[in-house]
This record gives sequence, C-alpha cells and structure tokens, in this order.
Amino acid sequence: MGEEVKQFLASDAFTYVDTYRNSILRSASTLSGEKDRLQNKFWESSSVDSRFYAELRAVEHALNYVLQGAEPGMVILGEPSKDGAEGMPQAELDECKQALQEVSQDKGKLDKAYRQLAGQAQQLQAQLVQQRQEANALRRRLAQNNSTFVVIAMTMFAVILTLLWVLWGR
Repeated sequence: MGEEVKQFLASDAFTYVDTYRNSILRSASTLSGEKDRLQNKFWESSSVDSRFYAELRAVEHALNYVLQGAEPGMVILGEPSKDGAEGMPQAELDECKQALQEVSQDKGKLDKAYRQLAGQAQQLQAQLVQQRQEANALRRRLAQNNSTFVVIAMTMFAVILTLLWVLWGR
C-alpha cells in the first residue's frame, strides 16, 4: 500500500481534539477568520511548533465540518515544508505569493466597500422609518382636518336650517 507511518506527540493529538471539539461549536465566519489568522501566522513565522500545526489542522477540519458536515478522516500531525509543494520553482512560488498579496488587497478593498454600503443601508433604513413616521403624522392631521370640516359643514347646515325656519315662520 505504500503508506508512511509518522510519529507525533500525544500532546499534539490532545491539542487537535480539544481545538476541534471547541471549534465545531463556532460559526463558519468565526472559524474562517481564525483559520486565516493561523495560516498567516504559519506563513509569516520562520518556525512553528507541532502543537501550532495541530491547532491549525483542527480549525481547518472544524470549518469543513461546519460548512459541509464532513468529518475528518486521517489526520497527519506534523509540520509540512514551507515550500508548499516540493520541487516548485522559485518563480512560480513568487507568482503565487504575488497573487495572494493582490487577492488580499482586493479583499481589503471589498471589505471596506461592504462596510460603506452597510452604513449607507442603515442610513436609508433610518430615512425610511422617518418618512413613515412623517406620513403617519400627515394622515392623522388629514383625519383631524376632515373631522373639523365635517363639524363646520354640519354647523353651517344647522345655521342655514335655523335661518330658513326663522324666515319661513315670518
């Protein structure tokens, strides 16, 4: 079968299990942010310990479980090479890093635009509520004006009837 058996520390296994159990209770957005934070730390630091890598794998697997319901199968606890793929040319690696940087910048711009649009949506929502309140106030005033008009019309009718009765009676 050609499977390679690797050794790992028991504390790494405990870290993986504890992190996985705690993480599957969180929301997907929280887990995604945590995964991004851990991956950035992994790629930016010169060396990370196996416990950190076990935590990263647990968060990745928990995110897969929350999003897709996929439970983890075989878990390799250990440190991969920082190269990503062995034998990858440096130029291709540099291109990937550049693409990652551009995508990160685009994500930042989109996040900023989203926050602005969310703020504008809240302002529009507030204006809508204010306009509804004004419309209700105008309806109440119109109803009051209508009732006042009816009272005046009835009074005038009564005065005219009284005048006609007085004039008819003479």
